[in-house]
Amino acid sequence: MTNSTHPMARLLVVDDSPTVRTALQRLFTENGYEVALCGSGREALTQLRTQPTDVVILDLVMDDMRGEQVLREMKAEPKLADIPVLLLTAVSDRAELVACLDLGADDFIVKPWDRRELLGRLRAMVRLKRALDAARTSAARSQALLNALAQVALLIDETGCVLSGNQRAAELFGKCLAELHGRQLAEFLPPSRREQWPPRIEQVLTTGTPQRFEETHQDRVFDTCLYPVKEDGRVTGCAIVSDEITQRKKAERELAELNRRMIDASRQAGIAEIATDVLHNVGNALSRINVASGMVHDQLRTLGIDDFRRAAELIEKHRDHLAEYCTQDERGQHLPNFLIELSQHMAEQEQAILGELRDLQEGVQRVNEIVAAQQAHAGNSCMMEEVRFEDLIEEAIRNHQQRIDQSGIQVECNCEPLPPARADRRKVLQILTELLGNAVDALSSDDGDRPKRIKIRLFRDDRDQVCIEIRDNGVGIAPENLSRVFSQSYTTKENAQGLGLHDAVLRAKEHGGELVAESDGVGKGAAFTLRLPFKPADESAPSIQ
Repeated sequence: MTNSTHPMARLLVVDDSPTVRTALQRLFTENGYEVALCGSGREALTQLRTQPTDVVILDLVMDDMRGEQVLREMKAEPKLADIPVLLLTAVSDRAELVACLDLGADDFIVKPWDRRELLGRLRAMVRLKRALDAARTSAARSQALLNALAQVALLIDETGCVLSGNQRAAELFGKCLAELHGRQLAEFLPPSRREQWPPRIEQVLTTGTPQRFEETHQDRVFDTCLYPVKEDGRVTGCAIVSDEITQRKKAERELAELNRRMIDASRQAGIAEIATDVLHNVGNALSRINVASGMVHDQLRTLGIDDFRRAAELIEKHRDHLAEYCTQDERGQHLPNFLIELSQHMAEQEQAILGELRDLQEGVQRVNEIVAAQQAHAGNSCMMEEVRFEDLIEEAIRNHQQRIDQSGIQVECNCEPLPPARADRRKVLQILTELLGNAVDALSSDDGDRPKRIKIRLFRDDRDQVCIEIRDNGVGIAPENLSRVFSQSYTTKENAQGLGLHDAVLRAKEHGGELVAESDGVGKGAAFTLRLPFKPADESAPSIQ
């Protein structure tokens, strides 16, 4: 009977006796096999090269080409070498039978055969073929997973011999993938890496402790990790994962250069006070960048490298009987699907990381916008454009999201639906970011056990003003300090300049509005309310005032 979980096995019967061929065809067909017939060895080789075949039933003694020669030619061709061969033989063929078994024949049966014995041997050979096919598929999927990684990946044994790798590794070393396998890693390491990799790999193999370091190769910078591969508690190899970080390093250098130029420009222009204000507001904008970079860090930690390493350990542990392990072992049967799911997980994480990187880019853009806004402030100008105040509130929250999460603060928003209005987007956002940052500071410094809350309310009052109230239940403000909170240089924070609220109230006045503070005293929280004239978006086009 056929196995419902597999397609019908295809057999090739090779015998120069029509009677034998007919008998075997009838027997195999009755038992659910697809059967092809050949009367000579030459004909069989031709068909094997063009038709897929699961098992060959080969007569040992034929007139045109003996079975030994057919077997020899099959084993010489990679495409045919792994097809299982069942020999048909007579007792007098014993010496030739032994020679064929030495050549790689998988089994034999003596004529005249017993039907049950022949079918039993055949079923075993079909299972072998299925297992080999499954092992090849699993190996191909594993290699595809390796090749899908953006990082360079290599697996070596304790002698330094390369067991497996991915296309990135081959490209890095200027080799094809097949050239890496089975060779000593030291053979193709460039001089720049011969100084760093071997001693570190030796330390991993000796101590079982992972290593991580940065290196430069051909003007490219890499973040390289070495992980021990263990079997039965003993280190048997090393997994190497190397991620190129050239662009990240370039961005860091550019940011450092940008910072240097900004400081130089401020010194040359004699505007150190303005530069301090810019840096203060940039610090608020960097909160959003910190959120995104923190998310990228967390997502990289959950990328699945450890799962990949454990899968590699399983493959290495069972490499000598991988087919049997993947088809018969309860854990091994899950390995191919696990690798597929891991690949999907890595792809999803890659998309998430790309999203956070976009947030990083937006955060850098915000830094640029803040600098531009400060320049506009220095020129006493106000850029009016269409805005939605609820969007500005959400952006201000995002700028502080990481600190909010770390401090366990609950943020509640109650926004009245308002139509789009005309306002200076940058200045309003700077005010909200400053106020929200102060609320977070007030709660972060509160050591009480009560829940930490920030309530934000957006509404229009009876004077047709847009009001944004940010209320916290933090440390509060002493009554004697309420009249001073907006004064220049007033601050209760260490290493602060006292410019934040002072600049915020100036921006509110430039916008024709006001900023009001209230508190019932120390330990009773505080509220800051920004009030701005409501100017409908359709009054006129964006303008500079």
